[in-house]
Amino acid sequence: MASNGKKPNLPTGRQGKKSKILKVKIKTSWKNFLLYGFLFLFMLFLFMGINQDAIQRTKSVPISQVIQDVKQGKVSEIIVLDNKLTVKEGEQELDSFKEPGANVYQIFKDAGV
Repeated sequence: MASNGKKPNLPTGRQGKKSKILKVKIKTSWKNFLLYGFLFLFMLFLFMGINQDAIQRTKSVPISQVIQDVKQGKVSEIIVLDNKLTVKEGEQELDSFKEPGANVYQIFKDAGV
């Protein structure tokens, strides 16, 4: 039908308007990749450092505090792994460290527990 030389009719509202295409030029060079990589790593380490306290749920206490809590009957369970003692007081967990080579049973016996 366009063989008569006339342009086809466009729907109303679009006649005479050209659609605009926005082109964005992004320079891709190794310097930009390196810069954005360092920024990403910096933000990742910053985020991890801020949230470190939220991730760590246990509080570290001296072994003398653990002995006092055992004497008072607050401790429900003690888990010994090498030099680390994980003490459970109800819902709270505490970490304590003993001297390397020291026996936990001897430490509590010497303390009178």
